Amino acid sequence: NVTDYIDNHIRDNPEQSPVLSKSLKGYLYMSSLNSSMEKNPKEALDWFQKALEENAKEMEDIKDGPVGDRMIILANKARTLLLLGENTEVEEIIDELIQLKKDHDSAKVKAYQQAHQAFAMHWFGPMKNKDAKSLFVDALKEFPEKESWLFGYARLIDKGRNFSRSRNMKQEASHEEKLYRQIITINPKNTLARVYLARKLAEKGSDWEAKHHFEKAMQYGEDKLIVVQRIAENYKWKNKLDEALEWFEKALKLEPDSAFVHLQMGSIYKTKYENAKKVGELSPESPNENLKNAIKYFELAMKESSGNNPRALSEAASAYVEMGDKIKAKEIYQKALNTADDEDRSAAHFQYAEFLDNHYKEDSKKVIEHYKKALSANSCCYKGKEAGKRVLQKMSEELSVKQSNTKALKTMASICAKI
Repeated sequence: NVTDYIDNHIRDNPEQSPVLSKSLKGYLYMSSLNSSMEKNPKEALDWFQKALEENAKEMEDIKDGPVGDRMIILANKARTLLLLGENTEVEEIIDELIQLKKDHDSAKVKAYQQAHQAFAMHWFGPMKNKDAKSLFVDALKEFPEKESWLFGYARLIDKGRNFSRSRNMKQEASHEEKLYRQIITINPKNTLARVYLARKLAEKGSDWEAKHHFEKAMQYGEDKLIVVQRIAENYKWKNKLDEALEWFEKALKLEPDSAFVHLQMGSIYKTKYENAKKVGELSPESPNENLKNAIKYFELAMKESSGNNPRALSEAASAYVEMGDKIKAKEIYQKALNTADDEDRSAAHFQYAEFLDNHYKEDSKKVIEHYKKALSANSCCYKGKEAGKRVLQKMSEELSVKQSNTKALKTMASICAKI
């Protein structure tokens, strides 16, 4: 979720956009964007203060532009204080904002405000990607060599392409690649730009150049968890599973309690098991060590996430199914149903319905019930739409048996309207 995304960013890349990340973290504590986190004005104020301290450092080097960030953070701080009844401090902030506006009404200040808004739109969801792109473009006209903005713009293009699957995917991928190259030209030691450039190059088959940039990223930032993780992910994507495991082991040395790394390792061991199963290399009497290792790492990921990791839960459950332990699998699938995120909850109900349909066919009502819940949790995501189709299929099967069922027909009409 978005909180984890920002927390990971602050932890793994403390020097990358510290003002923005801390400001937006504060904003989250007063926002309904993240349903898994309760509103907390005092926590929000703490983060706004941290952002203002980072902003003060930046203003020592750049006198004008960063005032734009300061004005946004102060405005959010004032709104939070107003909710707490701190009217005197609110009035002081308003006076400061009026003075800042009077003294620093420039294109550079506006550029910082535009970038601040762009990052918020980028990090808080895909629905305003087009607006965020326009804001990045305008902000970069004033600061064309601002590395963090160029990187944010590049990541936004990648995120938007994955979300929309637009017709211009090749053109957008090329633009993203150019932005990473521009960053490296400005600063050859920017490890994040090198890592993401390497990934883009690997995707299009330029393995030699991808390897060069991965090596440079390690040279400049070998202690950085994100560099090691991205190299490991690249090997996984290339289906070089042993090399991927080797790099994820290195990542664990940097962060031994990483739920993400343990989840990835579990996924790799599960893939190794599935590959062996396809070619008939498994013993019919017992699953091999790869499946046991997969379960071990999925359980570690669940433990490190306090059970709130839908992907780890579903992966562990499916692994227990392969082990032949349907009771344990059912127990884990049920835990995933309570996840806060709408899309994750939709996927959890969908996977549980599939599990019941495959292993408890006599309970057809529950199968349909959980497909319906997957649809109602999020009717726009892939699993939600697919769940709607499954409900229609199941209910049409019932109708063919019973010939007439008014309630079923009404439900089918309602589902058709959603998908």
